Amino acid sequence: MSLSNEKMPSVLYRISRDEQRPFYFSYLSPNAAELFGIDVEEALADPYRFACNMTEEDLARGFELMQHSAETMTPYYLAFSYRVRGGLKWIACQSLPRKEDCGAVSWTGQFDDITQQRESELALLRSQTLLKAAREQAQLGCWDFELATGKISWTPEVFAIHGVDPSVGEPNFENLAKLYVAEDFEILAAAVERTISKGEPYRFDLRIIRPKTGEIRHVSATGGVLRNPIDQSIERLIGTIFDITTRKELEASLAAARDAAEASAQAKANFLATMSHELRTPLNGILGMAALLQRSLIDSNQKEFCETITHSAEALLSVVNDILDWSRIESGKIQFEAIPFDYAEIVNGVCEILRPQAEPKGLEISVMAEAATIPTLIGDPSRLRQVLLNLAANAVKFTEEGFVRLKLNSKAASAGQFGLRIEITDSGIGITPQQISKLFHRFSQADASMTRRFGGSGLGLAISKSLVEQMGGRIGVDSKVGEGSTFWLELEFPIHAAPKPEAPKETVIATDRVLSILIAEDNEVNQRLATLVLEMAGHQSEVAADGLIALEKAINQDYDLILMDCQMPGMDGYEATRQIRQQVNRHVPIIGLTASALINDRQNCINAGMDDYLSKPYRANQLLDMVARWANVRSGSSDSCSPSRDTHQVSSES
Repeated sequence: MSLSNEKMPSVLYRISRDEQRPFYFSYLSPNAAELFGIDVEEALADPYRFACNMTEEDLARGFELMQHSAETMTPYYLAFSYRVRGGLKWIACQSLPRKEDCGAVSWTGQFDDITQQRESELALLRSQTLLKAAREQAQLGCWDFELATGKISWTPEVFAIHGVDPSVGEPNFENLAKLYVAEDFEILAAAVERTISKGEPYRFDLRIIRPKTGEIRHVSATGGVLRNPIDQSIERLIGTIFDITTRKELEASLAAARDAAEASAQAKANFLATMSHELRTPLNGILGMAALLQRSLIDSNQKEFCETITHSAEALLSVVNDILDWSRIESGKIQFEAIPFDYAEIVNGVCEILRPQAEPKGLEISVMAEAATIPTLIGDPSRLRQVLLNLAANAVKFTEEGFVRLKLNSKAASAGQFGLRIEITDSGIGITPQQISKLFHRFSQADASMTRRFGGSGLGLAISKSLVEQMGGRIGVDSKVGEGSTFWLELEFPIHAAPKPEAPKETVIATDRVLSILIAEDNEVNQRLATLVLEMAGHQSEVAADGLIALEKAINQDYDLILMDCQMPGMDGYEATRQIRQQVNRHVPIIGLTASALINDRQNCINAGMDDYLSKPYRANQLLDMVARWANVRSGSSDSCSPSRDTHQVSSES
């Protein structure tokens, strides 16, 4: 028996007791040495050699169970911890009582090592405790639906989320419908049916109704299946529910704020477009009529009056353009080209543009280039020209005598880049350190007297700074009062690898053909201006005061060209163009006339079916140049989008 017992995992024993000893081992299998780490012979001789490694509580509990077993002759079970070298073991003791012939009671049974099982139970208990704590902290509710019985079980969090008293008990599936918004419960019921039939899990947001208050709350609900481990049949559904009302309210608040911001941005864009139109439309008439008047036989005084009108209108146009540019910058709608350009040509061109303003003041305006060779670069020449014109125009404006000098230098740059530094130096009034700190801020000039004396919006330097920084460069100023100022900027551009293209030969666009032109324009002054300009070139024209009249005329008469104002009362130019393209079988070139000057004007015109566009205010030669370029595109030509020269006319602000 002893040999076979050594191979058994359980330790077998027989415990007896007498008047002198409350218990003793009358038998203990040899493998007790391995399980308990004791000397078996010593334990048989002295039971306390065994008992000393038990806790007092477990030992007292064991005696109590033995006494009860002896009185009732029933088995007893005891799980206890036992100290061994290196730690604790958990032992299960199972005993069966037996009454001896002498009347004494003895027990036979076995000791089993349940340490691994106990540790697993403790780990499970810890996990359940942590899960319960996490669930309570997160207010995450869990539910269970037993398919065989239809019983629904809720954790306390589910009751709290639904606003239901736990003492009422869990609802059945039918009563559950009363806790949900009707259409949402239909979604839930359909999802549960799919989960039961196909095992598909679900996750979506629902609205619940708290029965006591009628309050509607938003919840996130999930569901899945638990299968029988033997036949994989679905035994129950389990899932979670989480109150997301706060998140939904925040999302709604953010959406409302976003909509309000978008509405505000759109309102601002609409306001700018409207104000641009309302300002540019009369400016077109003022500048155009003044230009026509200057061509007439007038004396020197009248010529001076015309020049004053022109300069005043151009100053107002400059303010309008600055405001529009700043609006584009603020909205992030400034776009930069990446095309080859000659930097030296741009700088020289800036000087030539400003020379007529500098010479009457006796100013010397010149360019100095220290860089031996400046290669063809890749970037946005229009924006670069805008910055240089702004800085150089300021230098001319604030300098009464002396010079304005543009100086080009090369500078160190990254691989594949060419670094440029350009300085605009003048001998003007200079700027104090306090005034310099105000520069490059919007609506700011060195001091208020500058605005009164020289005019301007105070946006030019702020626009220049933003453009330079968006091109990856820097801009600054060095100045001393009474000695002049030096505005400088540093930029890097990729080098264009292809050979420098030859400058295109300038050609004069003209047509010897008398054109029949429809002018769709609601402003009477601009109607008269366009008519006079076209008559001067020998063309015939008719006027339509709105888009509907323009559509009727285009249907009933063949025109060589239509000048279409985009913003007119009733049917605007965009809709009139769309209708003409739909109802007129032949293709007649349509040139859009727009005074909003916004960044998407060209695309709006093209999308409506126009062939080209011209921004107001336009000059007489710009209008005639546009007409001449489209003169060879005959009405009905299949080559409807190819003018005689592939150049696009832009507004005077460019």
